[in-house]
Amino acid sequence: MIYFRITVHGKRSEFSTGRKIYPNTWDATNTKVLGFSQDVRLLNVHLRKIRNDLYQHAKKPKDLPKLKEFLSDSILEKGNR
Repeated sequence: MIYFRITVHGKRSEFSTGRKIYPNTWDATNTKVLGFSQDVRLLNVHLRKIRNDLYQHAKKPKDLPKLKEFLSDSILEKGNR
């Protein structure tokens, strides 16, 4: 299972993306799945989008209250598993 771990104001949280991979296909240095198949490419795009959206919300203190809503809506992307 792929998780995102974020820390906001010293509080750490983990969120599951609902996506599963084999541990030996994870590139921890580059934080992406290894491979060239269409599924792997789509998964890496999905992970990059989540990461970018998290950074955008975290950069603006006024957006932090919206972070919880973003996490439940964007990361889980119901129906896109």
